[in-house]
Amino acid sequence: MSDYLEMNLEQLQKEHAELLAFNEKLDCELIYKRSRELCNPKMADILESYFKLGKTATEIAKEMNIPTGTVKSNIFRGVKCLQESFS
Repeated sequence: MSDYLEMNLEQLQKEHAELLAFNEKLDCELIYKRSRELCNPKMADILESYFKLGKTATEIAKEMNIPTGTVKSNIFRGVKCLQESFS
């Protein structure tokens, strides 16, 4: 009986981890979709590059040929806009 319970516990933990990963991905997709709806296209691109792709503000600035400060302010304003939309 103990082996059976351990097996089920391991299976439940695995399924829980998979569900959490799916939920996180779903949340991210909702956030990116919402950013496309609420933010200007440049800001949405910056948010996606920063949060989804994990790029730094400096990397994004170089790629988009804009100042790093502009990238940082777009991230700040975009996050604030998204937070307000979810409240």
